[in-house]
Amino acid sequence: GQFLLGLHYRQGDGDAKDLAAAFKWIRRAAEQGYTDAEFMLALAYLFGEGVPRNAPEGFRWLKKTAESNHVLAQYHLGTCYLEGEGVEANPAEGIRWLKLASEKGEPSAQLRLSQAYRTGAGVKPDPAEAEHWLRRAAAQEFGPAQRLLLTPAPPLAQTNTAQAEPRKEPGSTNESTPPAAANALASVAPSAPLVTPTNSLEPLIAPTAGQPVAQGLTDRTFSPA
Repeated sequence: GQFLLGLHYRQGDGDAKDLAAAFKWIRRAAEQGYTDAEFMLALAYLFGEGVPRNAPEGFRWLKKTAESNHVLAQYHLGTCYLEGEGVEANPAEGIRWLKLASEKGEPSAQLRLSQAYRTGAGVKPDPAEAEHWLRRAAAQEFGPAQRLLLTPAPPLAQTNTAQAEPRKEPGSTNESTPPAAANALASVAPSAPLVTPTNSLEPLIAPTAGQPVAQGLTDRTFSPA
């Protein structure tokens, strides 16, 4: 259908890759209520893939998809609320969506939630909860979580102090960097931003059925209906 045609153009199977055409067909499928297309459309707007970057529009589609119980959309929506990407920052709402995705078994959300409990981002610091969600993610053979388990974490107070007053270089602009869905989590830095406008969607979404949804982030597969 239209969604698979969009994936075809996104990957460039047999033809030159055409992100504008991919966006056009994915948007048509999304407008007909196909949830996976809505999710990909949201990310396209957030990353500016095949369309000028538009974080508020990306957030709008992401929220619609998350409310349809799309677990990856719930994870990304929580991140947007935490980072103020496409919406005014609302840490409490961000934690709520991360918990929803975490309780459904999404390891990237479990890791982000663990980091929130460790650093006190949007929630009261709780080392026991941080450990709980980190181990839940690692139990799914989620590489970033497994690596964190092997790396001693800094004391909680030290982590909070380091994040309370970030050092500003002369001439810095204080412009926020949009949250990343994949690359920053792969580096497992709790305070790392989660999206950069120049990132490709390639690490985030599989262009064809049976390929990883988030390369280096999760081993689950994306299987369009």
